[in-house]
Amino acid sequence: MLDNFADLWELVADTVGARVAIVQGERERTWETFDERAARLAAALAGMGVGRGATVAIDLRNGIENLEVLFAAFKLRAVPFNVNFRYREKELTYLLEDARPRAIVFDHALADRVLASIAASGLAVEPIEVHPDAPPTRGASSFEALIEAHAPAPRLGRDGDDELIIYTGGTTGFPKAVVWPHASLVRVPAFAGVPVGTVEAFKEAVASPEASSARLVIPPLMHAAGIAMASGALTTGGTVVFCASPRLDAHEVLALIERHRVTGFSVIGDAIARPLLEAMEEAAAEGRPYDLSSVETVMNTGGIFSAPVKRGFLRHGAFTILDSISATEAGGFALAETGGNGAMETARFRLGPNARVLDDDGKDVVPGSGAVGMLATTGRLPKGYLNDPEKTTATWPTIDGVRYAMPG
Repeated sequence: MLDNFADLWELVADTVGARVAIVQGERERTWETFDERAARLAAALAGMGVGRGATVAIDLRNGIENLEVLFAAFKLRAVPFNVNFRYREKELTYLLEDARPRAIVFDHALADRVLASIAASGLAVEPIEVHPDAPPTRGASSFEALIEAHAPAPRLGRDGDDELIIYTGGTTGFPKAVVWPHASLVRVPAFAGVPVGTVEAFKEAVASPEASSARLVIPPLMHAAGIAMASGALTTGGTVVFCASPRLDAHEVLALIERHRVTGFSVIGDAIARPLLEAMEEAAAEGRPYDLSSVETVMNTGGIFSAPVKRGFLRHGAFTILDSISATEAGGFALAETGGNGAMETARFRLGPNARVLDDDGKDVVPGSGAVGMLATTGRLPKGYLNDPEKTTATWPTIDGVRYAMPG
């Protein structure tokens, strides 16, 4: 019961239904509404043939509907996967042919490329368009109409072997689909701090005031960092806060932190952190500094968070900056922690508790030797790459009888 996202989120909804689960601009969903809408969408998807093991594509920017699709797919024991909303027809057709989804939920602005990609793939994919202000594009179903037309799907028995696919960014070739079982993800700290124990212990933890904290998700949900942040907040019974702007608006981010008393947010290196720092300093210089006193943790992965920018951040709040070396294929390779009284460095990390640095022979690199090695980590890992056993074996080798992740 405590190793499946749908089971956990349903428990949260049953325990704190009136608490806000997701907020974006002036729109919000309570946990009760989030659960009901996802259940109605699940019923609609089931009518399209979506069931256990079927894949569902999500081609949306960050927002409430993105998480509703995720929850609906999990309810059916289906396998949702992220789509980079910047992909054009060629890349999108590749993903459809690779994952073979039964349905794709997409933003209306992407309708032309999505429908063209479905036609190019030759697959029977049900297109579902998110466009609350107008009828759907010809050939697509309306997201809101489907929810309105269906009663909530009944809850199912599930287990931790249900799956989530997270596609890599495709910076070293075509994107690769990493297949994660729920049981691995719900125990990864970046995703959730699920208390180990009974259902009652979990519900008691969720009901506590500390669990109601808000986390702001800035990285796109198509990125592992974004989905980790959002899933982690939901699985601990908290609130996910999204920006309303489709592009990074640093002042909007800081205003949301102040308004919703956000306790944690993540960045992807200086690309996000530097504009935020500039906005902090601009507001402070104008005598209207943002109140960031609620922030406890700023997390970073996927890019360099430079020492000068870290130093600037810490002038505006007493929070901890956590840099991590992670990949879609595994987390926990290495971590760097910086606080107000800590040494300020750009990139000096300590190995994670399950991590090693290995040479070409699979032996540990001796610290101080000057030898170059590859990062490897074990623990809770994905099942592998979808449709690619050869790359799976290469990326998750067994060393001394233990399976490791070595994405390179």
